[in-house]
Amino acid sequence: LGTYSGTGASSCSACEDGTYAADLSTAACSECASGTFSGEGQASCDDCAAGRSSSSRASECEDCEAGKRSDTGAAVCENCEGGRYSLGGTTNCTACAAGAYSSAGASICSGCEEGKYSGMGETTCTKCESGTYSNASAGTCLPCDAGRYSGNGEPSCDACEAGKWSNTSASTCESCEEGTYSTTGSSTCVTCVGGTYSAARASECFDCDNGTFSEPGASSCVRCQPGTYQDRKGQPSCKNCTLGEYSSEEGMNNCRPCAKNKFAPKVGMSACLNCLLIEGEMYKSTEGSSSCELCKVGSTHHGHHHHRLLPRPLTAAAAVTITTAVNTNATATPPFEGRLLHG
Repeated sequence: LGTYSGTGASSCSACEDGTYAADLSTAACSECASGTFSGEGQASCDDCAAGRSSSSRASECEDCEAGKRSDTGAAVCENCEGGRYSLGGTTNCTACAAGAYSSAGASICSGCEEGKYSGMGETTCTKCESGTYSNASAGTCLPCDAGRYSGNGEPSCDACEAGKWSNTSASTCESCEEGTYSTTGSSTCVTCVGGTYSAARASECFDCDNGTFSEPGASSCVRCQPGTYQDRKGQPSCKNCTLGEYSSEEGMNNCRPCAKNKFAPKVGMSACLNCLLIEGEMYKSTEGSSSCELCKVGSTHHGHHHHRLLPRPLTAAAAVTITTAVNTNATATPPFEGRLLHG
């Protein structure tokens, strides 16, 4: 077996590589079929091992090239499917790892670009969705942190600009509402403190001017009401005018003292009250007074005549009139006059 002889031959010769002789008294050796091989003097051909192949009359099988594979007895090697690869001489192709991909016949898998991802055995990479991002060769996309955002297929998340904010996995940032503010990369907006204010989408709060105030979270400042004032910027409330002072307009940064013969008997007055002439009694005050006093008995010069104010005790009616004026913040306006006695 494995030999042959021609007519008139004195001896048999061994079959050449890639051929075989399975019978005795063979006149010629037969070629090995594709996918098989033989050495010299073989009675049969052997199948190529998996991961190898051969053409006909082969003396040996060759390893499959990179990117290909074969089963036992293969005449040719097949391309690896997309999403798989081989280094050559293998039975099976290996699936690309997550974060990589390949087309058919690949000898290696390529990593996904930034902003894309893939699972195991993929032929392409997929863009990351809005609100997520990825580095190169990523098997999954990561969510943007709070205070950051991204569009489709982004390699990183951008910080929200000042005056905006975001939760995690945000595709856009939201504007801060009136009365709040934020700095770059914020996950929430901060409420403006009392004495400050802001418009929508603000990066900072601004102080209220003199004569105004604001409560926390204000979009604008409020003018101080009559009877109050504010002499400093950035304040959460207005101050009451003190005794003997008043403010008659909104938005005042100071209070004025009551004029002579007028008075402000309580804090927060918007106008001064006139000292009264009640039942013939004269009352007077100096500038900035919080009360009036009864004129004392005495003489004055009126031309060339001497006059004397006639004193009287403060009557019940006088007390009621003054108290009513104070409680109603009214302005009593009788003229100043007195009963003068010539002396």
